[in-house]
Amino acid sequence: MQVGFGGNVPNFALTTADEGRSTATARPPETNSRTLPALEEVEETRQTATDERSDTQARPKQETQSANTAQSTTAEISDESKRRLEEERQQQRAQERLQDRQESAELQEIRALADRDREVRAHEQAHQAVGGQYAGSASYTYETGPNGVKYAVGGEVPIDISKVPDNPEATLQKADTVRRAALAPPEPSPQDRQVAAQAVQLALEARSEIQQKQREETQVEDTEESGNESDEVAEDTSATQAADEQDAEQRDTALADATDRLIELNEELSQIYENLLAVGQFEESTNVSQLLDLDA
Repeated sequence: MQVGFGGNVPNFALTTADEGRSTATARPPETNSRTLPALEEVEETRQTATDERSDTQARPKQETQSANTAQSTTAEISDESKRRLEEERQQQRAQERLQDRQESAELQEIRALADRDREVRAHEQAHQAVGGQYAGSASYTYETGPNGVKYAVGGEVPIDISKVPDNPEATLQKADTVRRAALAPPEPSPQDRQVAAQAVQLALEARSEIQQKQREETQVEDTEESGNESDEVAEDTSATQAADEQDAEQRDTALADATDRLIELNEELSQIYENLLAVGQFEESTNVSQLLDLDA
């Protein structure tokens, strides 16, 4: 059905609503009831057209709103991703700092253990070097570092501090060696100083034994000298007695010789006297002793 302008066709005016949609407002009809079906039909047609125009106008807006919503959602997702990414970065940096601190602490511990290892080994080697034959092999206690390496943190060297049997001189020499070995490291430990004190005590005992031995030797020498002097006196006495005996024997021999000579002389005089008597030179009463003048 076609509708013409004029006559009883109602007039329509377009107004704009707040949302931007176009709405139709009908003016009061000026016709009678016989024109109502036609008017309703026209109104329906116009209403359909208006709805179509409204839908056409609303579609871009809806699309715009959808786009805006999508952009807003994308922005929200982007912000959330950035926030999470920043949190992850912060956590990673915190872990890195913690790891750095741990590595630094481990490195310091390793350095300290290495320094202790060198110190302990040098300490025990000093004992061994000076102790010589009286020092044994070093033994160590270890601690495992963060790197899995074992480091010496303690040690000891056994040392012989006993006396040398029946030889105080050798004991004194040994005590001096032990004392020097105990005090050989730059920083002797309390145990080292205790060993040094024991060595000093051993040296004092050895010196006392040496002095006692010297006194005993001196006494023996004095006794020997006294015995030697006695022997010499006895020898001198024996020599004197022998000399005296020899002198006496010589005197006796000389006296015997003199007596024998006198006897021979008497015999000779007697012979001479007899001869004189024979020739008549003397009287028989003449004493031979007067001739010899033995009493003079």
